[in-house]
Amino acid sequence: MPNYPWERPTMDGFLKEAEERFSNLFNLPIAEITDAIRSACAFFGLSYPNKVLDISRMAEPGTRVYPMDPTTDEDDILYYDLRELMALRIRNKESFSLIMTHECAHRYFQGWAFQGRNNGQWEQELACDFFMGARAAIEGMNPQQVINALGSTSGADTHPDGDLRKDAIEAGYNVVQNIIAQRLEPCLANYIKGLNEFLYAYRPTIHQREQRYLSPQA
Repeated sequence: MPNYPWERPTMDGFLKEAEERFSNLFNLPIAEITDAIRSACAFFGLSYPNKVLDISRMAEPGTRVYPMDPTTDEDDILYYDLRELMALRIRNKESFSLIMTHECAHRYFQGWAFQGRNNGQWEQELACDFFMGARAAIEGMNPQQVINALGSTSGADTHPDGDLRKDAIEAGYNVVQNIIAQRLEPCLANYIKGLNEFLYAYRPTIHQREQRYLSPQA
């Protein structure tokens, strides 16, 4: 059915066209975005999230995941924000999937106890960064785009500074490369062993860096 210039487009049609323009600008069609998320889930043996929402046009920005019930991954909600990722220069499927690996790591680690302030909030963020590097190494992906992106971010009460995040990604990459070189089994258990060694070695640095973002009362 033809569209005439004087006809008012439907809301569904308008949103579909806007979504396609935004996806083209991001250089990823919706099918590739879905596939990138699915492959990140598969790396951890997780199901596809219960809901995946593109919040690129919403007032509250920020790619994030909400693992609702810590005993299951079947109710998890994933939000992705293409504006945020474009600002970080995450513009291809591989790097987008590595960012989704970080979010899926939060799903994997739900219910885990990390040592550190606020139930190991920084430590869990670094663990998720570590697994971006680990997946990049095991699947032959280039982590440099995410290293550059997250390595340039400022720290906050909830997230480590970029230098720490860069170190975590590189540590995950190097750990897996060493596992491969030593002909050890490339599996989550061995990656976790490398992660624990990284977090233990960095514990004093994490504590020191966190002090920059604490209020005097904290």
